Amino acid sequence: MFAQTSRRDLLKLGAGAAACSTLTGAADLHYIKGQVRCSLTHKGLPGIRISNGRNIVRTNDQGNYAIAASKDDIIFVVKPRNMAAALDERNLPKIHTKAGADTYDFVLTPVREDDQFNVLLIADPQPSNPQELSYLAEILAQTTQHETPNFVLTLGDLIGDQPQLYDAYDRLIAQLGLPIWNIPGNHDLDFTTSSPTEARAFWRQKYGPGTHAFEYGPAMFICLDNIGHGASKGSYYDYMGHVGADNLRFVESLLRDVPKDQLIILAMHIPLISSEPKNTLACHTHDHQALLALLEGRPCISLSGHMHHYEHHEITTPLGTQHQHHVLNAICGSWWTGPYDPAGQPVAQSCDGTPNGWYILVVDGNQAHLKFQAARGSSSLRVMLGSEHGQNCTLLPQRISCALLPQAKLFANVFSGGAHTRVSFRLAGDQPQWMSRSRAIDPSTQALFQAAGSSRKPWAEPVVSTHLWSAPLPMDLSAGQHRIDVEVFEHDHAVARTAYFLETTVGS
Repeated sequence: MFAQTSRRDLLKLGAGAAACSTLTGAADLHYIKGQVRCSLTHKGLPGIRISNGRNIVRTNDQGNYAIAASKDDIIFVVKPRNMAAALDERNLPKIHTKAGADTYDFVLTPVREDDQFNVLLIADPQPSNPQELSYLAEILAQTTQHETPNFVLTLGDLIGDQPQLYDAYDRLIAQLGLPIWNIPGNHDLDFTTSSPTEARAFWRQKYGPGTHAFEYGPAMFICLDNIGHGASKGSYYDYMGHVGADNLRFVESLLRDVPKDQLIILAMHIPLISSEPKNTLACHTHDHQALLALLEGRPCISLSGHMHHYEHHEITTPLGTQHQHHVLNAICGSWWTGPYDPAGQPVAQSCDGTPNGWYILVVDGNQAHLKFQAARGSSSLRVMLGSEHGQNCTLLPQRISCALLPQAKLFANVFSGGAHTRVSFRLAGDQPQWMSRSRAIDPSTQALFQAAGSSRKPWAEPVVSTHLWSAPLPMDLSAGQHRIDVEVFEHDHAVARTAYFLETTVGS
């Protein structure tokens, strides 16, 4: 189907679907002028990209620019490699104007940015009260203990529909001492307003443009506000995943002079695609193929949040290549759901069995990969025994009767598993056997959510995991202690292993 669709047709498709993002009329435009200069020499910097969110111009030899904009446009710098913007008191880069400005100057400072660097990725913090902010604080304190990130990129839903918490949230995350780049989510709105446009204006006033881009080291980061808002639903506005004409125009303008071999990191809140049915528009970006058409032939991965679990998709692009899209698990997991540990922290295991936590994006030249770090326990996998009933599973204890072996399966939830993951298990003295990818609910999640009682948010329900593997156990196991070694492979390279200890008994 896609092989017969031209790139121009796909762009028309994206533009035609832009019910929530329309191009500005020429009558509304005026020019904003200014200069981009070096903080050290105070001289103008030539060739710096400036954007109004749709078009891009470059500064001249003296560092001056002029760009057409509407009264509501926010003008921003596309930060180039080896340059840094000053940070405000929240550690947010000063790269944009306020809406309605007629003149605006930007200041950049020369820095060194290496080919190898790390990014702390945080999806869906989403505290909805001061207590949940304290839970977030406990986890954020761990994020720089294992790695040394160069900056933070959040993927939306900074707050859970409570604008009065933003100042406390900003103070909290600023304590990481790192530059912070933000993308808005569907819960980052002011729901006291009378329209979705006014609700999103709150974000723009506080954080600047929802869509923007910046270079760091060898990579170009493109951050998209891909949330299209519709009618009011009482306490919130209906929404859908939507790139829209303005964003497509911005990406196309940006890529015109980006080298074909430069790594592109595409980041957004709503997934390009997800495991939800395609007609669930709030969990898919319906015009994503128009976006991927612009990125053909470039090294690129894309990142999103929103789902409160992890998914890895290989999306077939219009020309038949495979685009790698990662849906990142939420740092709040199942919305800070209990039960609670002895320290009073919610376990907050996500709906697919992934522990809540954060990710490190490791960039090396034009290659990038993700590392997951769980807030508690193993960051690789969980092995458990369960009994499968269709897509539902019952968690079994590690000590069972031999008579129950025909009903039992070994499960391995590989938290970053995807299409290229393979999992094997081996009992002592036996040859390894491959496990099968299973479409079922993680058995531990089913049990944990049932045990949570009233501490579980009512909308937090177990979902079918996209990274669960299972295998039947030998039915002739004798009574006694058994060690089961489980190993995980990615592209045929071993990446994780663990041991599971099972005790079988005679009788019931």
